[in-house]
Amino acid sequence: MFSRTLSSVDQIFRMELNGTGVTNVTGTTDNALNGSITNNRQFLVFESNRTGNREIFRSALDGTGVVQLTNNTADDFSPVVSADGSRIAFLSDRSGTGIQLFVMDISGGNVSVVSSADGLQDPVPSPDGTQVAYVAAPNGIPQVFIANANGTNVRDLSGDETFFDVSPAFSPDGTRVAFIRDDSLFVMNVNGTGKTQVLTGSLTDAYEQPSFSPDGTRLIFMRIQGLGAYDIWSVNVNGTSLTNLTNSTPDDFKTRGYIGP
Repeated sequence: MFSRTLSSVDQIFRMELNGTGVTNVTGTTDNALNGSITNNRQFLVFESNRTGNREIFRSALDGTGVVQLTNNTADDFSPVVSADGSRIAFLSDRSGTGIQLFVMDISGGNVSVVSSADGLQDPVPSPDGTQVAYVAAPNGIPQVFIANANGTNVRDLSGDETFFDVSPAFSPDGTRVAFIRDDSLFVMNVNGTGKTQVLTGSLTDAYEQPSFSPDGTRLIFMRIQGLGAYDIWSVNVNGTSLTNLTNSTPDDFKTRGYIGP
């Protein structure tokens, strides 16, 4: 899944892992962003302002059968659904005291707070929905954290505030986490050990928003080179076989979460 702006409207597209079969899923006059799908391709979860402010919606993979999952005067945004379709992690400022990290069921029920830390962004549930990885900046430096879905057992996976670490993504088996460290692409074990650089980025060649392929052998991500447009790329987890999947004039923004089989 990825987002592309057409006629000043953000819309969600899907394509095959080889870059073929690009299809507009949402195709509305309202912005739709941050699409995330379950691994059985049953549900697409996304955010949209179609009701006036940012809310979270669920639909079939082809964009039909849209169901609104949140309904607040505050913004609910950045949803990512777990691979098994059981839980959705998202951000919201509904408390009035700042942005918080929440989880809820795929039906929109059983909403609970996971974190109220400073600088929250990039939430993603584990494949089975029992844990949530996210970015927080309690000391002003973004770092990757992980916690149980009920907010307990918080751990700092980054462990080094000399780097900016963002955009965590679980492997399909939940044993590894991909992330971005200072524009470069890394993977690590789910306990924070074994940090390995996959691709080296820079201010003029930056990588963003990684996800694993369904078999865990490749990473799919956004890349921007110089003053060009964002495109979607993929690479083997060992850094070989770098492949450009899209090459369009509009920016193609990789959405977070799971790729689907």
